[in-house]
Amino acid sequence: MNQGLTLAEVLAAVKASRSAWYLAMKVGDAPRPFKVTGGRRVAWVRTEVEAYLARRVAERDAAAAPNQPDSSALAEGDQ
Repeated sequence: MNQGLTLAEVLAAVKASRSAWYLAMKVGDAPRPFKVTGGRRVAWVRTEVEAYLARRVAERDAAAAPNQPDSSALAEGDQ
């Protein structure tokens, strides 16, 4: 079962400010919350936040990959 995360839990997980998180939601980068029964409270689906973080890590790794030399090229250069 997916657990709902509070805003404080989401911000702690993604290491972002409240304004940065809401901006990411506005531009469609971050998952949107759902209303919790009985009031104004909202929560985020834990698996969606985890997927957001995994996507950000994958984007970082993909951006860094072209800049990293091939390990075989390093071995050849050492000879």
